[in-house]
Amino acid sequence: MAEETEGQPVQVVAGEVTGVTKADVAAIARSITDEAMRTIAAREAFGGEAVVDPFANWRGLTLGEMAHRAMNSDKREDALWPQIAARALDDLVTTAGANAGAITPGVFGDVNGIINAGRPSITAFGGPRSIPDASGMTLDWPYFDGTLTDFVGAQSAEKAAITSGTLDIKKGSEALATYAGGADISYQLLRRANTSYIEIWTRVMLAAWALVTNTAFVTELESGSVTSDFAEALSGVDATEFKNLLIDASVAVQVATGRPAEFVLASTTAYKQFAKLYTPVTTLFNTGLGTTNIRTLEVAVGNLPLIHEPSLTAGKLIVSNQLAAAWFEDGPFQAQAEDVEKLGRNVAIWSMGAGARFIPAGIIEMYDVTP
Repeated sequence: MAEETEGQPVQVVAGEVTGVTKADVAAIARSITDEAMRTIAAREAFGGEAVVDPFANWRGLTLGEMAHRAMNSDKREDALWPQIAARALDDLVTTAGANAGAITPGVFGDVNGIINAGRPSITAFGGPRSIPDASGMTLDWPYFDGTLTDFVGAQSAEKAAITSGTLDIKKGSEALATYAGGADISYQLLRRANTSYIEIWTRVMLAAWALVTNTAFVTELESGSVTSDFAEALSGVDATEFKNLLIDASVAVQVATGRPAEFVLASTTAYKQFAKLYTPVTTLFNTGLGTTNIRTLEVAVGNLPLIHEPSLTAGKLIVSNQLAAAWFEDGPFQAQAEDVEKLGRNVAIWSMGAGARFIPAGIIEMYDVTP
């Protein structure tokens, strides 16, 4: 921490952290770097461009230092913040028992209970995409929904008129929303915490930001997508029937987008039900309908991954691919200002984002529609 000088307010540098080993850093960063690694793996698996290790220039830094560096960088190649986030102001002070775990003498170890589950839906659809450079608060994209057979046909006779159709390229739009959170952190708390308070605050903010933005994308996916009715209670669907339903849905995705389904997002209730239908992985090769790795909770039905998505409405599944939709994002960014009157620092994290359903017919919602 910076030393206090006479007549000058305390200056606290977010990146100053002491007593944290490399092992501690790995434990702290693991949950929120998962999304970055999943994004890299997915991009490579789907034939994307070669990916350079995004952590190359970040080795040996604590999470607080990484956040401080990323939030204050104006270089896009160094702006790892969106990848790390696998993310009226409340006053954060030391009094009334608040933050006792950060300042009480004798308290040691990492802060437990900060859970960052990443952004499974955003990751499944290829990870966040940059918002195109444009003005305004609307995300616009072109799309075609005409019938191909309207444009080409057999000529009825020589010199007869050939088929001619009117091509209409339509525009899809979605309003950009702003996602933000912040706090007014007292100098006392910044100075007297046993561990870096910025480190803890950053972890909480990243986890909250990841949850809120991913949930917003899930809500967009559930709005106006194609419905596939189970036609019976979920409890009555066995492994073979579920496999058949997924094949039907994947064919529908292929017809709509030109490519079969690449994943299935499953709500907690649906995931637990269908994951239990398939054979646990015990050998290298499995000839059953699907596999379930209980240790990693990786489930695949006919090689189609079943991904747990807690934000999805109970009982629902979404079958799709990366051509059908995407999450566009700018940020997150940091805003901060010294609150000298109250001896505090106002710190906020904010971003702009919107979900775009390019081809709604390629987003298949599967659930029992019976009330």
